[in-house]
Amino acid sequence: MVVLWVLTAPLAAFGFGWGVVLQLLAAGAYFVVLEGGRRGQTLGKRLAGIRVADARSGGAIGSGRALVRHVGRYISGLALGLGYLFMLWDPRQQTWHDKMAGSVVLRASRAPA
Repeated sequence: MVVLWVLTAPLAAFGFGWGVVLQLLAAGAYFVVLEGGRRGQTLGKRLAGIRVADARSGGAIGSGRALVRHVGRYISGLALGLGYLFMLWDPRQQTWHDKMAGSVVLRASRAPA
């Protein structure tokens, strides 16, 4: 996410409002296309060897649920990051945005169930 912010920071030249809007749209497109795709991986997830998958089947989540997951990230961060920390005591290690989208994060080498 930091890399994406650095790459889109020049958009701030459009003014604070438009720069923020364009950064949000660019981030949304990045996550929806890559996490919603067949592999379920952003560039960072690919380097880490993990992927986003459907919680039931282990397959791809698709772009609609990837959008829900992306918007859910902001909700997860609103309550002092509690939505992100939730995975520490959740039995399936899901964050709030994973629960919203019905997704899990798995090792990339694990085949769909």
